[in-house]
Amino acid sequence: MAKQYNSSSKDLKDRIGKAQQENAPKAARGLKEATAYSKATRLVAELVAGFVLGAVMGIGLDKIFGTAPWMLIIFFILGTAAGILNVMRASKDLVKDLEKFSEAYDNEIIDDDLEEDR
Repeated sequence: MAKQYNSSSKDLKDRIGKAQQENAPKAARGLKEATAYSKATRLVAELVAGFVLGAVMGIGLDKIFGTAPWMLIIFFILGTAAGILNVMRASKDLVKDLEKFSEAYDNEIIDDDLEEDR
């Protein structure tokens, strides 16, 4: 009976280990939907912030100096340019992050294929 108990104990340990491996958190494979949405929202917010900030500054300076609509036009163009530059800068960061995820994912697939061949 002691052997039967040991074998069922080992079987139970194996089943628990297998269940823990199956339920372990998976490694991130690419951008998650929430992360992608937040990054897209960030890009839009930076672009809109450039428009709005340029327009507000232009209107304010027009009121101060009485140069309507010239400061509005100038600062709206500058704000738009700044917004576009911010979006380009943030996009480069996104591409770098995506390349890191892609490399990690490719390495994981290669490692999995090697393990299957053994």
